[in-house]
Amino acid sequence: MSADGYADHHGQIGQGTNRWQAMLRALDVPDSGPRLLLELADINDLPVSMR
Repeated sequence: MSADGYADHHGQIGQGTNRWQAMLRALDVPDSGPRLLLELADINDLPVSMR
């Protein structure tokens, strides 16, 4: 799956180019109460995403 800057892709979690550790560190701000929403296009990808 490629990122083209226009489409809204929902692949397996961990697939792609997100820098998860950096993103989660940025969200770790005391008293900010951030929420993280992850979307999958196919429920069958859930077991792979949980590894």
